Amino acid sequence: MKDNRRAIRRKWLYTGGFGALFLGAGICGCVESGFLKHGNGPTWWWVLSGTLSLMATVGGVVLLIKAGAMEKEWKSKK
Repeated sequence: MKDNRRAIRRKWLYTGGFGALFLGAGICGCVESGFLKHGNGPTWWWVLSGTLSLMATVGGVVLLIKAGAMEKEWKSKK
């Protein structure tokens, strides 16, 4: 039982950490693609970077929500 809680806690830490990383990187990328757009950068470049940044942002939010659900599971296994 203790090993199962430890495995869930480890997954919770990794999921939350990567979720925060993707969320922060995605927001920074969205801001940077906005600068590219208004700085007269090539259209394909700011569209591509903005799309990938939005994907990273949404992925980060999903991972953080999943980490919240894992925390409930981890605390209920006492």
